[in-house]
Amino acid sequence: MSLPDAEARIKEILGTRYVDALEDEVTTSLHDLMTRNRIFGRPLSLDEFLEPAEEQEVGDLGFEGGDKDIVAAVNREIAEKSGEVIEVESNEEEDAKPEVSRAETLALCQRLEGACLQFGNADSTLPLELLKQIRLFRAELRHEELLHSTQTTIDAYFH
Repeated sequence: MSLPDAEARIKEILGTRYVDALEDEVTTSLHDLMTRNRIFGRPLSLDEFLEPAEEQEVGDLGFEGGDKDIVAAVNREIAEKSGEVIEVESNEEEDAKPEVSRAETLALCQRLEGACLQFGNADSTLPLELLKQIRLFRAELRHEELLHSTQTTIDAYFH
């Protein structure tokens, strides 16, 4: 039984006594807080307390799928606030090829190194710094290539 169904069933059984009991409990709690000086300013009326203005102005939130969409949206917001990784739905294929392969990138790095040496100004340190960064990048690419490579057996080589 869902919460709204249970609440409706309780109201059906208890009638107005259910609402009166709730109102009495809230009024008692508000009075208790006022005597302890825990409410500052004008206390809310019972209607304002039970149905705040913020909740009345909700409007259409655009959840066509019902409760499942609402739960998914809340979970997504909680994940965003806690800094978790959020998967973005995409229309692209999952195994899409990268635009540039590792081999092409290594060749491009080699060409850029040659261009730095060929067109670099001897008075400026910029081409040397760029050359240094390109070499570091190329070394990182080679390192990744070695980490993800598989060793073949000699039998596989001759067959």
